[in-house]
Amino acid sequence: MNNPKVSVIIPVYNTEAYVEQTLRSIMGQTLRDIELIVINDGSTDGSLSALELIATGDDRIRLYTQPNKGLSQTRNAGIDRARGEFIYFMDSDDLLEPDALERCYERCQSDRLDFVFFDAESFGAAASDAAWFDYRRAKYFGTEVCDGTDLLRRMLALHCYRASACLSFIRTAYLRGLGLRFYPGILHEDELFTPQLYLGATRAGGIERSFFKRRIHGDSIMGRGFSRRNLEGYTTVLRELNRFAAPVLVALDGRCGSGKTTLAAQLAQQFPQSITVHTDDFYLPPASRVANWEQIPCANMDLERLRAQVLTPARAGQAIPYRAYSCRAGAYLPEQCFAPQPLVIVEDSYSCHPTLADCYDLKVFVTCSKEEQARRLLAREGERYSGFTARWIPLEEGYFAKFQIEQTVDFILDTTC
Repeated sequence: MNNPKVSVIIPVYNTEAYVEQTLRSIMGQTLRDIELIVINDGSTDGSLSALELIATGDDRIRLYTQPNKGLSQTRNAGIDRARGEFIYFMDSDDLLEPDALERCYERCQSDRLDFVFFDAESFGAAASDAAWFDYRRAKYFGTEVCDGTDLLRRMLALHCYRASACLSFIRTAYLRGLGLRFYPGILHEDELFTPQLYLGATRAGGIERSFFKRRIHGDSIMGRGFSRRNLEGYTTVLRELNRFAAPVLVALDGRCGSGKTTLAAQLAQQFPQSITVHTDDFYLPPASRVANWEQIPCANMDLERLRAQVLTPARAGQAIPYRAYSCRAGAYLPEQCFAPQPLVIVEDSYSCHPTLADCYDLKVFVTCSKEEQARRLLAREGERYSGFTARWIPLEEGYFAKFQIEQTVDFILDTTC
């Protein structure tokens, strides 16, 4: 087979329990003229043995193995090897409806599409989790042929955009003409790949069928908790997408002693073209606070000034001039002015206050256990520990509870371990 109609690219890493079922859902497609590019990405379980056994029974399977390089580089290797007229990316623990590739191929050929998208369903998750994985959006577009940029804009407005690369069937010539690749070494690579896929397309459409069946389990990417690598991945995505959009604003709120400042410093080091602003710079002078401010969450903060002097100009891509208030000096410090940068990090408590929340692209709550918080604060504050915890922790916790901060952020990062 030299020029199949479709190349299905399947990276495999430690999915021994599921990979045979996945491959058979592709091998059983009603469209027979396909190739399966299966790449074992350094699996440490029995995945490779399972793949070798399956591959002996179907000459459409092209099996490769390599040291572990991650999902992005493995998919890119598949793109380089693909001979098909179209490319489809499949995960090695999920399933595909039997007529999916045939229906997608027919739609792309009849309407001369750069790519076609379709819906999905999740399985294996608890019922309470199922709503998180709602992939239905094709119903809004029927049989329309859309400009990709307009399609992306409409999906975002309808809150139905989904970034998974497994939900698009792509013309190979279009993909290679864009020079589009998966960004190596990060999580959430689809969040960067798929917007660019849409933005470059002149003809795209949808099929209102849930062809893709996403398996949710404890070892899957979708089933894991949020970690620092997740945050770094999203920040990379936002930074790269800045080529198409306004500057990216990230808020790091959370409990004292949880590591917000450390995390902000690490992000700033990773992304040199960034600005870090600390909410501590926006305390109100004591004379401007209400008499009982210690009983009122945020009553010691000048959040309107933070919004006006930092967030509003940052969002507009303008310079950020402001004077920090120093509680230690009891005075405003000389004005500092930051040149516009593609990434702005606002760090410390109250950064996700409702007064500011709509300014951000990403809101993260950083936390740790009470025991770990006490250990860190004791090491940091020393003899001031008792007074510090008695005064500031109740204020923080009151703020978190009153404004439901943990319930309204995008992600929670637990640094206990």
